[in-house]
Amino acid sequence: MVKVAFICEDDAGKKIVDSEDFEQILQQNDVELLHPVYNAKGKGNLTEENVRGLVDTASDAGADIIFLLTDMDLDSCITFTKQNLIQDPICKIIVCKKAVEAWFIADTGAISALLNRNGYFEYPEELLNPFDTINQMHKESFNGRGISKAILPIKMIGNGFSLINAANHPNCSSALYFLQKIQTLSDILH
Repeated sequence: MVKVAFICEDDAGKKIVDSEDFEQILQQNDVELLHPVYNAKGKGNLTEENVRGLVDTASDAGADIIFLLTDMDLDSCITFTKQNLIQDPICKIIVCKKAVEAWFIADTGAISALLNRNGYFEYPEELLNPFDTINQMHKESFNGRGISKAILPIKMIGNGFSLINAANHPNCSSALYFLQKIQTLSDILH
């Protein structure tokens, strides 16, 4: 069984990794999640000096691979995003195009349930700010009441958010890439 640890850019990523749905995906692929899942509290904190201790701790705990889950935000490309993070052979960097909230939008069933209306977007990873898009739609659906970044992942998971659903969206390549990495973890180690 492959043992993995996660260091997430923010609480949204941490909540996805800590979810029962994600745990089932890992179990189906003979992967054990090591706890705790770490929240780096910002992409700028995924640097050598800020997460070396977490990487060493996870490695000492038996992690075969440590995933760093981060957002591309407004960076020009995924390669640029990766270049600014810790570089260690045990670390595999997963970059959400724009932001992890694009994955929420890509799960049409869960976002539609959250908003109580059709929430289909053809290109979720091309939205300039996926969270702002969700918040605006939430306001439109609920008489001006927005949703906070802290509550959104909890609500999305409660409404059935699944990485598999996001990866199945025809235009959410970063979720698909992440799912494929999980499904081929034993190949990564050999």
